[in-house]
Amino acid sequence: MYVPGVSAPGRSKRLFSEPRTTSLPYNNALVRGGVWWCGVKRADSLLLPIINELGINDGVRLAEIKKNWYNLFSKPLSYHMAPSMLSKDEILLNVDSPVWLQELNFCKEDIIKKMSSYGIRAVRFRLGRVSIKANLRIKSQKSKVKLLTPEELSYIKETVSQISGETLRETVRRTIEKALISGRTRL
Repeated sequence: MYVPGVSAPGRSKRLFSEPRTTSLPYNNALVRGGVWWCGVKRADSLLLPIINELGINDGVRLAEIKKNWYNLFSKPLSYHMAPSMLSKDEILLNVDSPVWLQELNFCKEDIIKKMSSYGIRAVRFRLGRVSIKANLRIKSQKSKVKLLTPEELSYIKETVSQISGETLRETVRRTIEKALISGRTRL
């Protein structure tokens, strides 16, 4: 083990004062810019053999595909299909309706091309559940808060003022507000 400032067998104390760039003096460690460097390997080069040995490389690739799903495919496609299973070079995609299943069969080659960077060479489709994340994105886009205009507020006030019961009046007021905010009703 090397401790800075302490000389080791075969080395002088002037180790850090003179910059060396290509020598391999002790334990195959390089001196770069006056600092010892012990050849650190990238984490992926260490993890890949372990992942392959455990047999979980398909699961890791599937997780990577799921993570990048909405970047791989544009809106209509990514909302109606989702990766389900991966086996070697074939991916199984769940599709939410028979109409989309038929349409995606026509786009099979384009889908394979987009997923070729993940080692995909074949695609199969089946009717099944599509990720809730896609449905939540659609709902969040639709549920933008709309404020009522002064004209709409005065209409609600005039309409509700003719109702005698307080609980009924409040219920009708909230119903009209919701209908106007949702855009289903217009004045």
